[in-house]
Amino acid sequence: MFSATLPWPARYVAFPARSDFERLLSSLTRELAASHIPFMLIGGQAVLLHGSPRATEDIDITLGVDPSELPVVERVCATLRLVPLPQQVEAFVNETFVLPVREERTAMRIDFIFSSTAYEQQAIAHAQHVSIA
Repeated sequence: MFSATLPWPARYVAFPARSDFERLLSSLTRELAASHIPFMLIGGQAVLLHGSPRATEDIDITLGVDPSELPVVERVCATLRLVPLPQQVEAFVNETFVLPVREERTAMRIDFIFSSTAYEQQAIAHAQHVSIA
């Protein structure tokens, strides 16, 4: 859908349907909680949840675990049919502290960001809980 009222490049961006976003975000949060991984939603989607419009197509989630918990996160990804984007997942995560994945069904991208600092742990502990849908 294109609109002359949207500034470039937003008018050229295909946004996922809201129900797809809500379904994926709900599944992500349930699966992370069931896997006992503390987390917080960050980035553009977090801004959107608080009512400020921002063009973004991905979901950024800071995890309250370091890369040693990659096998648990990989199980979450397998359960949710999220496909890792790097060829060498473990090497990429150890170098960048990020696991970029894409959902098969909608092609939405999710960046799992591993944390290791006390600041990140504190931010997750103080994150606001928000109900979606």
